[in-house]
Amino acid sequence: MVNSNIDALGIIFPNSYDDLVPELVADRLMASIPFADRYRMIDFILSSMVNCGIDNVSVIVRKNYHSLLDHLGSGREWDLTRKNGGLNIVPPFAEKNIKVYNGRVEALASILGFLKSQKEKYVVMADTNIAVNFDFGAFLEQHIESGADVTIAYTEEELPKSALEAGTDNKSLYYTLELENKRVNNIRINSKATGVQNFSMNIYAIERELLIDQISQVFVEKGKTV
Repeated sequence: MVNSNIDALGIIFPNSYDDLVPELVADRLMASIPFADRYRMIDFILSSMVNCGIDNVSVIVRKNYHSLLDHLGSGREWDLTRKNGGLNIVPPFAEKNIKVYNGRVEALASILGFLKSQKEKYVVMADTNIAVNFDFGAFLEQHIESGADVTIAYTEEELPKSALEAGTDNKSLYYTLELENKRVNNIRINSKATGVQNFSMNIYAIERELLIDQISQVFVEKGKTV
């Protein structure tokens, strides 16, 4: 466990990609799928955040989350039991404005009040469909040094067979990036391109105030309030 914190809060989307493994998520979500008997899929991202000094983490759940609640408990195993920050599990209908969301934007809109009340300058966001020991400290440092509005982590690899064979109506979107001088100039959704691709890991860094502005703007354009 680290002794110093970094100026960022973490947000985890545990239901992303449930549709890719329907036989495994009948009674649970992607984040609580067992891995090597001892672990759950959320352990990798959550531990990576904590080990890099992120001590304020929100998990925005959508459905089938009871097994995840049992696994996470109060967050004591990750040293996230504390008065300020710590582990914040957000189920639908926990408050009047928190509904069952569709997609990450609606999930973030449901906790907009929470985001506005936090003190951290940056937000890092991730799904739970990858088993990786990720250095969020180095990732955030690179984000700050680049001066970019948003930084996306990606891996260079061929698209998995399951992605290439998925139908066009597949609800679990994946993204590939077209880069120029390490800047994203195009994002392709559910690409069927073969060969090595810049495959998004769905790990993002952004300033908290900018995230709030962007989420608010999306709903203003749709004629909705958040």
